[in-house]
Amino acid sequence: MPFVGIAMSRFDPASEYAKIVHAHGGWQLRPGLIKYWHDTEIVMLAASKALSGCILSQAPYLEGLWDVPPKPSSYRFRESQKELGKARRAAEQSAYSFAIHGGYISFLLALFRVVVGPPSIKTRDIYQQLGLASSLSSLEKLFFSGVGNTDPSFSRRGLIVAAQGCPWINLIPWIVESNIPVWIHWGTPPFFAVSEQSWLALYRPTQASTSSSQDFSASWEGVPAANNQPNHSKTMVPEASSAENPDVNPDFPAVVADSGQKPGETMKAFFQRRMKKNLRFIEKETPADTERRLRRVAEKEKNGPPGKKGPQTFYWEKRKGYRIRTFFPRSEARDLWDILEHIYDPWCDSWDLCSDFEEEGVEVVGSIIPVREQSPLFDDAGKVIPGTPTEDDALASPTMMRPLTHPRISSHHPASPPNTAAKECTVPLPPLPMPPTSGPSAPSNTHRMPALETRTTREFMYYKYGCTSHMSSTTLLPPHVQGELLVLPKLDVAFQLVGAESLTRELGDDVSLLDFLVMVFHCKTRPATEIIPTLWDFRPQNDVALHLVPSLFCIQPFDTPSKVTLCILRPKSDETEGSWLVAVSPRIALECIRRGLGPTNVDVATYLLSNGIPFSTLLPAPSLNPSKILQPKPSEPVVQGEPSDTGSDYGAYVKNRDLHLRSISRGRRALSMGGILRRLAMECLPDSDVLAGPSQDALEGNGEVYIIDGNVMVDDGLSVQDLDIISGVCVSVLKGPGSTSSPSWFPRERLWNDSGFNKGFWDPAAEAWYRRRCSELSTGEASKVLTSDWKCRILGTERTHDFLTLMDKHCLAYLKSSDAAPLLYLP
Repeated sequence: MPFVGIAMSRFDPASEYAKIVHAHGGWQLRPGLIKYWHDTEIVMLAASKALSGCILSQAPYLEGLWDVPPKPSSYRFRESQKELGKARRAAEQSAYSFAIHGGYISFLLALFRVVVGPPSIKTRDIYQQLGLASSLSSLEKLFFSGVGNTDPSFSRRGLIVAAQGCPWINLIPWIVESNIPVWIHWGTPPFFAVSEQSWLALYRPTQASTSSSQDFSASWEGVPAANNQPNHSKTMVPEASSAENPDVNPDFPAVVADSGQKPGETMKAFFQRRMKKNLRFIEKETPADTERRLRRVAEKEKNGPPGKKGPQTFYWEKRKGYRIRTFFPRSEARDLWDILEHIYDPWCDSWDLCSDFEEEGVEVVGSIIPVREQSPLFDDAGKVIPGTPTEDDALASPTMMRPLTHPRISSHHPASPPNTAAKECTVPLPPLPMPPTSGPSAPSNTHRMPALETRTTREFMYYKYGCTSHMSSTTLLPPHVQGELLVLPKLDVAFQLVGAESLTRELGDDVSLLDFLVMVFHCKTRPATEIIPTLWDFRPQNDVALHLVPSLFCIQPFDTPSKVTLCILRPKSDETEGSWLVAVSPRIALECIRRGLGPTNVDVATYLLSNGIPFSTLLPAPSLNPSKILQPKPSEPVVQGEPSDTGSDYGAYVKNRDLHLRSISRGRRALSMGGILRRLAMECLPDSDVLAGPSQDALEGNGEVYIIDGNVMVDDGLSVQDLDIISGVCVSVLKGPGSTSSPSWFPRERLWNDSGFNKGFWDPAAEAWYRRRCSELSTGEASKVLTSDWKCRILGTERTHDFLTLMDKHCLAYLKSSDAAPLLYLP
């Protein structure tokens, strides 16, 4: 961790220090933090300059061995930005530059002891010797962090570097000379080739050495015997003869040693094997790892051919009718880049080039990373378009470029303690089948599949609806309800209605469970006052009454122009000053209170996003005049006769949908609308787009506009045309003049919300349905569906919709009562 310690923690983008605020007409760091960063930069640059100057004066042969890292201020952390995304990116890049400079100073201190000496000199004495005594108090703060302390008495366990791809691999001999242990990671055999003149060749494992548990940590005292001989890595020799491996075709040409291709392995078999290996990596990835990898891939594709340094390049040369993987100079790759097809592997950091991959049955997309994870774009020929946003778009509203970690490394909000009230339960689902290679595939971000945050039915009933189990007397139930307990349907059906069929059952004599089931099955025929007894935490008599639950938020209900009541969750602290606020339905607001979410709005938004629960991100718009705003701007209608996708082909729909969402800043709103829209938008947009807050278009009034206590608050809004493009609505002309229909690839938002599939969150049943639908569309087994047919296909059961409607009404009535006064926000 580069941000460990008293000093470096002030540069952590996820800490409370690196908070972005709106001031002086733009977005920037807090003024006090800007000054602290500026002062620290001056001290660190002075220290590194003095150290390197002294070292080079004693050892001029080291000149040019390393490059001085860019100054943190070169990333403009002192400037005010007009857009939040640019300000956050400037702060993040500057923060990591401070961490790099801390490591740079550590290296110079260690090298100072070797070149200048003596080896036992303390860091304090070095600074005094260099005339930095006036800055000693500031420099000593680095002693408390892991990157700044190189005193001989300080215990250092060393470092691990990757043999391939490390930009400062040439410094390893000097790090070893400084008595810092180094372990060189080579990956899995076959190992990549290195020049026999390079010192790195001395440490390259051989086939014999990898079968033992020998320690290959770098040391100048002695080299393992297995590594004494240099490797001639580019000679054309077969790695195994046909006699040793009878499965190898004797006519198959010899493969290039260390190229990664096995003897007798075709190009298609090579990529299939690579795919299986990468799938194992993907299974172990966290969401943060996935976002970083996707960002790295997008940057590689955007930058084009490699320069003098960068990923290794291979060319699949045709010999005797077979493709052989050969080493390819980067200079030749640059000259032939536009006429060759290329595939990038982010794990091996290498490019594979070929004149025609498809000739050998290899897809350009899907050969290294599963297609269902990538959400590719298709051109008219059915091939994938590796397009990425422009640099300006990436700064203003990046898509697939913004780092996303849990909970918020790219956010300006401080980290919060883990939420222990809600336990996560991952519901296993079978993976989507791989689509046929002859047509476009159905993308699915399985690595971001939501999971229920509860494990048992008892937790589910309490956190979502407030049904407690602290009272066990059935006398609290009305007499006619007690009689109905004897004729309840199967419990499986009841839990299926509310999306809890995969949870662990805790039954026994728990009367709250029976009360909950009566509520579900009789919500339409029984008044809420009869069904909800003291067992529910809405009642003040309950020993776990909701108003007694500690909360990090205050609830502020308000009415929208469409007469729907939403609730703003206002943090009790000032940690989100100058930022957006979360607005949810009354039912979800109470759930957030029960779960103890917080303390920041990002904590709440992260939970809502991971479970597919709809919400809004409201940001004050002081530039808009409340007296001139009567209602939100009307949505753009779909023009009759013009289809909202580019054809009847499913691949064209996927291309059109993803291109549309990526090209509009308001597309982020689909991620926070929950339901089927959220799931479709997940295929091409990262959750960090939501956490970045409303776009500039929303601040100008081109979205959802609300007047709350005389203040204008805005969020991005999607037009009817946007919604139809996301769902894949097509306008088709039927027989007869002026007769049209609107089939779609996926149900429209309103149809989904009113169906029994909508449980108020994205449950495993909805995910299973979505995967099945994508699989059928990708294989051609399904096509567009008319609106009338959608109503039958996703009808589910009316009880689910009735139950959620009743709970929404009861939660709203509770918030309007005096019992909820301790939870409400007072301006």
